[in-house]
Amino acid sequence: MPGEVKTTYGTGCFILTNVGPKPVQSTAGLLSTVCYKIGDETQYALEGAVEVAGAAISWAKSVGLITDTSLIEQEALNVADCGDVYFVPAFQGIFSPYWRDDARGLLIGMNMNTKRGHLMRALLEAPCFRTAEVINAMEKDLHAHIGKMSVDGGMTVNDLLMQTQANFINAQIERKAEKEITAVGAAIAAGLSVGFWKELDDVRARIQVEAVFSP
Repeated sequence: MPGEVKTTYGTGCFILTNVGPKPVQSTAGLLSTVCYKIGDETQYALEGAVEVAGAAISWAKSVGLITDTSLIEQEALNVADCGDVYFVPAFQGIFSPYWRDDARGLLIGMNMNTKRGHLMRALLEAPCFRTAEVINAMEKDLHAHIGKMSVDGGMTVNDLLMQTQANFINAQIERKAEKEITAVGAAIAAGLSVGFWKELDDVRARIQVEAVFSP
């Protein structure tokens, strides 16, 4: 539906908002794209791309910063905040809304009081900050506040990350029970195309919300 926003947290983050039957040309650094086409109905979207999300966790593991990804949330909760430590995982440039291929990664703000938990929290906050920048760009293009965002992808199992994201964008986060909802969407489009379902409302209720995070 127009106005809906969805973000997939995978290797990178990809944020889309449905803008309806006519494409919108972004003036804030986003991409104009087709959201979906079912039958004669075409819906367009604005898309923002965050270059690194889950890939940053893989990098941290490769350099020995973490050994067990399942412990990141627990370690991050050992501290009250990031302790002024910030991580910018622009390993191969930075995408929406800046589009700077000369950007490089940063891990800054450390001091003698920095603990391991601060580093873990910085790792989790990084994709949230970048997603917030994309949401801010979308609000500029749409001239409206985005109050709700649906999420899926492997990183969404982390409750702290989801709550942090809700706080950073001041919007409600709905996490789907199915973590690979993009694949489900492709299956739904195929089912509608061959007449397995008659209309979108027949399958909308099948996509269950697992958890809601409020800012």
